[in-house]
Amino acid sequence: MEAFGSIDIVVNNAGIFYGAKVWEMPTERWDQVMSVNIRGTFLVCKYVLPVMLEKRSGSIINLSSTSGRGPHPNRSVYSASKAAVDYFTLSLAEEVREYNIAVNSIAPSGGIDTEGNRHIFPDQDIWDQLEPREHFALAVVWLAKQDALSFTGQLVYSRPLIAKYGLCKKWCCSALGREPYIGGPLRVDWESNLSCRPPTSEDTFK
Repeated sequence: MEAFGSIDIVVNNAGIFYGAKVWEMPTERWDQVMSVNIRGTFLVCKYVLPVMLEKRSGSIINLSSTSGRGPHPNRSVYSASKAAVDYFTLSLAEEVREYNIAVNSIAPSGGIDTEGNRHIFPDQDIWDQLEPREHFALAVVWLAKQDALSFTGQLVYSRPLIAKYGLCKKWCCSALGREPYIGGPLRVDWESNLSCRPPTSEDTFK
């Protein structure tokens, strides 16, 4: 507020991952993941919302995961934290709808090519299946432009959203069909989206 005088957009992107079977997971690891992934999202929203409520406008984007929308063995705490982010999003969207504040949750259709994922998954063959950061950002920027009248209270996947709204007409987007899944607290077979070829040097992103 001191630097810019206003807060218009919030992207809750901070998150940590820990993989283990439930009976082998240290309790402190459970607490750490929950503290960052869902408590952190809650705290940022809690302290930013008074500014948006006064302005009666704003957009909040919470980063979720496929792990929170379906069973993923050995990821119980991460899955639980991301499922909590999704349902926190749905409830918060209704609380602030009358103030014209959009609140949405977005998950990558598979995984995003980040330094963190390259550290977690050192197999370079997997990297070719990951969504480029610049591509995922198209969906986040689109969500940032929404308000409660146009688009709110939705749990979306990046590639279907990008395809549905024509944000990118290349790579796997055009293969998703005219009516890709979008919105609502439902599960989908996201693995089918990974059959698209990885991007090449000839591909461009708007």
